Amino acid sequence: MSSIGIRGAYFTPFLLTIETFEIALQTWQAYRTSKYISNPHINVLYGIAIFINCWSTAVIHHVWEHKYKHPLMARFLSALVDAILDFTWGVVFQGVLVWRYWSLERTMSALLVLLEVPENSDRELRQILVVSFSNFVLSGFPFLQTSIVLHELAFLLDDARISTINSRKSATEQSTLRGPAVPFRAILVETRLKRAFRRTIPHEIWRLSTIMLRIYHVCTMVYGAIILSISIAATGSNSVDGTGVTCQYRLYPWLTNSIYCVGRTIDCSKMGLMGSRNDLSNVLSSVNPYLLGNLVFANCEQLEIPSKVRDFTGLGTISIRNSTLTAWDDDAAVNQIFEELQTLQLVQVQVNCVPSGIMNQPFPESLEWVRFESITGEPFVPKVSDAWHSAVFFTCNDCQLLSIPAAVNSMTRVALYELKDNSLTTISGDCFVNKPSLTEIQLAGNPIEDLPIEAWALLNQLSWLDIRSTNISAIPTVDLSTANIVIYAYGSPLCAGSNSHTLPSQIVCDENSTVA
Repeated sequence: MSSIGIRGAYFTPFLLTIETFEIALQTWQAYRTSKYISNPHINVLYGIAIFINCWSTAVIHHVWEHKYKHPLMARFLSALVDAILDFTWGVVFQGVLVWRYWSLERTMSALLVLLEVPENSDRELRQILVVSFSNFVLSGFPFLQTSIVLHELAFLLDDARISTINSRKSATEQSTLRGPAVPFRAILVETRLKRAFRRTIPHEIWRLSTIMLRIYHVCTMVYGAIILSISIAATGSNSVDGTGVTCQYRLYPWLTNSIYCVGRTIDCSKMGLMGSRNDLSNVLSSVNPYLLGNLVFANCEQLEIPSKVRDFTGLGTISIRNSTLTAWDDDAAVNQIFEELQTLQLVQVQVNCVPSGIMNQPFPESLEWVRFESITGEPFVPKVSDAWHSAVFFTCNDCQLLSIPAAVNSMTRVALYELKDNSLTTISGDCFVNKPSLTEIQLAGNPIEDLPIEAWALLNQLSWLDIRSTNISAIPTVDLSTANIVIYAYGSPLCAGSNSHTLPSQIVCDENSTVA
């Protein structure tokens, strides 16, 4: 490190090489960020950071090396500013990005986070948390560069301290022989570090000429100004969205005048549509599929899912709300083509067809949350076999279920069963077998009288069992003292009368207790 460090002979070419590589990586990361992050301030901050990085070395070099004739200070300040910028880029900016979600997690229950985050900004969140190899390189380089610079700064300061002490001793000894002491400023100028620096400069093999160095500085300054202008121009774009489709979380990618959004909501009622295939195909043709993460169909009286939806292969969420579904055929099937799809939601939907598009073909492995709420009409859920095998969170509340659907038997990764407000009277034990990740079972509002022995066997594995307003009157005699489970049972015979006073503390019979 001595040859390329702050005191080394090849500091200048090494610094310029590192800065060029760093600016290239920062530009690539800022460009990618502009396509995924909906916060315009972050996008501008990235542009400002690149601008400062491009200008700082040139300004420091001009001021301290040419104006004040202090090349060592120029090296020191260049390394220090570079370390500060790397720390800001790799730590501060990332903290600003995740702050919003950290505050969400602290102020909302886990269930509400599941409901809100995938719908509102799923792609944005995954861009931050999912670390691909390229993201690892882009985010890890500033830390590596910072550690190198701080290591060299430590050596520099330590050497300067020793040199200053030696210089002071020398000055004290000489003052007895040569008269008044030499001023401290003059001593510092002649430290060993300075003399070493002067000796190495004439022998730099890779030393850049003054003209070449100035050309490099001018080029980086112009480049920084261009990048800053691009980031500001992208954020301040006033392009008008003529699609009539609601934009959720506007994106600001560089070098384009098109409107990009994290999500789009097609509200048939507001747009004067019934929801036919032709109408929706025309609407989707006007929406840019690039970068779109969430697609919502809302308030459609005769919703027919068009095959055009398969052009949006980067979707993270597909939602239907307050609509009457009349057609969802295999030509618009949710299958492996949607490699990034994580959530499928149908909320308050009247199903007047057999939606083969979500029944016959296996869901992509990425699809972890299957959510149905208030489903009426065609009872399609019990007819599904193993197409929903990828589900980790399975919700089917108020779905008119008479029995546990066979589809849950294939969900080997499932962590949550939420089957509230149905008409379940019995539950098969098969849906609880070979479920090592299952931690929550919610069955509130069902007229069930007991759970199968396979379910009770999971008491030490579960963290949450919701049997409110059921007909369950007893639980097996098991030791719950070491279990982390909480059983919500108020409104059931289990909590009736004096029973509630003799139950284990893990069983909650107080209806004022918080439950999502």
